[in-house]
Amino acid sequence: MSDSPLVCLPVELLHRIFDHLDAETIVVSIRSVCRQLHEVVHSYNRFQLKFDSSENSSSNRNSSFKIISHLIQSFNVASLIFYSANDHQWFINFFLTHFDITQFTRLRSLTFYGVSCNTNEALSIIFPVVVQTNLQKLRLNDLNYTTNQIAWPIQNTLEHLTIRDCSYQQYRTILCNSLRLKTLVIRNWIMDNNDQTVSSNTLTTFDSTDSLILPFQSPFWLNNKNWFVICGYILQQSRIILYTTPICIDVTVQTESPIFEVSSTNPKCCLILHENYNRSYSSEEETLTTVDLSHNEIGDIGAQHLADTFRNHQTLTTLDLSHNLIGNEGMQYLYDSFKETKTLIKLNLEGNPGSCCTIVNAAIQIRNDKVLTTLNLSQNQIGNDGMQYLYDAVKENKIRIKLNLEGNPGSYCRIVSKLIQLRNDKTITTLDLRGNQIGDEGAQYFIDALEINTNLRHLNLENNKSRVCAAITKIHESLRWKHQSSLYVECHGMGDSVIEYISFLIPTSKEIRHIRLPSNKISDTGAQYLATAIKQSTTIIDLDLRSNDIGDEGAYHLADALKYNQTLSTLKLRGNKIGPIGKQYLEDVQQIRTMGHSFFFYFLKTIFNNFIQTPIEFDLSGAIQLLCPQDHHLKLCDYEQRKRNNTHQYPVSEYGCDTCLRGCRGLSWHCSCTSRGFDICETCSNRQN
Repeated sequence: MSDSPLVCLPVELLHRIFDHLDAETIVVSIRSVCRQLHEVVHSYNRFQLKFDSSENSSSNRNSSFKIISHLIQSFNVASLIFYSANDHQWFINFFLTHFDITQFTRLRSLTFYGVSCNTNEALSIIFPVVVQTNLQKLRLNDLNYTTNQIAWPIQNTLEHLTIRDCSYQQYRTILCNSLRLKTLVIRNWIMDNNDQTVSSNTLTTFDSTDSLILPFQSPFWLNNKNWFVICGYILQQSRIILYTTPICIDVTVQTESPIFEVSSTNPKCCLILHENYNRSYSSEEETLTTVDLSHNEIGDIGAQHLADTFRNHQTLTTLDLSHNLIGNEGMQYLYDSFKETKTLIKLNLEGNPGSCCTIVNAAIQIRNDKVLTTLNLSQNQIGNDGMQYLYDAVKENKIRIKLNLEGNPGSYCRIVSKLIQLRNDKTITTLDLRGNQIGDEGAQYFIDALEINTNLRHLNLENNKSRVCAAITKIHESLRWKHQSSLYVECHGMGDSVIEYISFLIPTSKEIRHIRLPSNKISDTGAQYLATAIKQSTTIIDLDLRSNDIGDEGAYHLADALKYNQTLSTLKLRGNKIGPIGKQYLEDVQQIRTMGHSFFFYFLKTIFNNFIQTPIEFDLSGAIQLLCPQDHHLKLCDYEQRKRNNTHQYPVSEYGCDTCLRGCRGLSWHCSCTSRGFDICETCSNRQN
C-alpha cells in the first residue's frame, strides 16, 4: 500500500479529502487500510459527527455512533449535527454521557434538527456547550428562543446563528451578547406584545418590511432571476413573512388576520383585509363600509400606513382601531387623513395610550354625523391635548351640538364648552372667563366665536395666562359695543389672527379715530389685514404700528390702502423691518397725499370734502439706528416686557432712560441683554436721527 498514489499525497491534502467524508468511513474504513493511513486519520482534527436518534436509540448497543465515539478523540471534533425524528432530546443527554463536552476544544459548529418539544430543557443543555467551547456556528433549525427563563450565553464567540422563532426582546439580547456575530437567520420574528419596548417601537416592524424587501428590488433579482418577492407583516401574530409564492401559512391566520404587504415591484405598503373577518361590504354597491383592525397593536407607524391607505376614502363608515398601542403621533396621522373623509361616522380608538384618542374619536363623529345633536364626553380624563381638533370639528358641522365636557381635567374643556355654547346660542349677552389660566392657544379660540355671535355685549377675559386674552377683552369693548374713539392695545404680542379680528371690526365702528398696536408681532400678513380695513374706514386718523415685524410686502399693502383712504393722517412704522423698497412705496403715496399743503387744496377740500384726501405723515426715521451698546435693535416695551439678562423683570414700573438719565414711565425702546437692561424713552428716541 506504500506505493499507492493515495498514500503519497501530502497529509494536508488527505485531510481536505476527509472533509468530504462521513466520520464512519474515515475511522472504520480508511483507518484500517494501512499503518500510514492510520496515522493520517489519527492526526485529523476536523471530524463532523452526525447523530441520528432513529439509528442510535438508547437500547441499541451496537449503534455506529457508539462505535465511533470510542475511536475519535473529543478534541478532534469540529462539527456536531443532531437529527431527531421523534421530536425528543434524550439523545443529546445520551451523547453527553459518551463525550466530555469540556474536551471539545476545536468544536466550531453545532446543528440541531427536529428538536422542538421542550425548548427550555433543550436550551438548558445546548447553552452550556456554547459557553464551554469556542463555537462559531449554531443552527437551531427547529428551536425557538422567546423565553426569559433561559439566559443567552454572555460574551459568546458565535459568528453565525440560525434559529426558528425569536422574540424582539431576545433578538436584542442575542445582539448584545454576540459581539462577533456576522450572520443571523431567523425564520419567524415574533413581536412580543408583553414587551413595552416592542409595543412603543412598532415603527421597527414596519421599517423592517421596507429594509427586507429593498435587496430584492435590484435588477439582478427582478430582471435576471425573475424573482418577485413580497414581504408581509401579519398583524395578529406580529410576524414578518418573506415569500415568492402564495402565502405558506396557516389557513385560519391567512383568512382572519390583516396583513401589511410590500412587494419588490411596488414599494407602497398595501393593507390586505379578509372579508367577513376584517371588513364588511355594501352588497348593493359593492363598496367597503366597515373595517375591524382591533387588537393588532399597529402603533403610530401602523396608524400612519393605515391613514395613507384610507385617505380620501368616501365609502368607509366604521373603523375599529381599539387596543392598537396608538399614541398621539398616530392620532395626528389619523385625524389629518380622516378629516376630509365625509362618510366616516364611527371611529373606535378605545384602549389606546394616546391622550387625544377620545378627542379625535369625537371630532370625527362631530364633523361627519349631520344628525348628531348631543354628545356626552364628561368624566373622560380629557386634557388640553387635541382640544383644537374638537373645536375645529364643531366649526365644520353647522348643526348646533350640545357638548358636555364636565368633569375632565383639561383646563380648556370648560372654555371650549362655553365657546360652543357661544357659537350656537345667539341669546348669550355676557361671558365671564376671568382667571381660567387661558394661554395663547386658548385665546385664539375666541376669535372665530366672536365673529359668529354678534350679540355678546360683555366679555371679560382678564387675569388669564395669556396677555392676548386681555387684548381681546379690550378690542371687543372698544370696537363692538362702546364704540370708543380710541383703541390702545400696546405690547400684547397678539399676532396676525387677532389683528384679523380687529380689521374685521374697524369698518363697522363709526367712532374709532385712534388705534395704537405697537409690539404686537404683526407681520406682512397682519399688515395686509389692516390695509383692507383702512381702505374701508371713513373715521380712522391715527394708526400706530411701531416695533412690529412688518416688511416691504406689508408696506406695499399699506401704501396701496392709503391711495383709497381719505382720513388717515398719521401712520407710525418705526422699529419694523421695512427696507428701502418698502419705504419708497410709502414715500410715493405720501407725495400724492401731501399735494394739498397749498391754499388751493383747502379751498377744494371745503367744496369736495369726500373726494380730497388728507395729507399723511409717516414716522419712519430713526428705526434702524435705535441700538443698544451691544448693537441689538431695540423693541418698544411696557413694564411687563422689560427684563434684565433676558429673564428678570424690572422690580418697578419706572425705568431710567440711558440717554437723558431721567426716570420715566410708560413705553421705552428696550433691550434686555445686559444685567440692568437698556432703555431709551420715547422723547429721546424722537431726537435720534
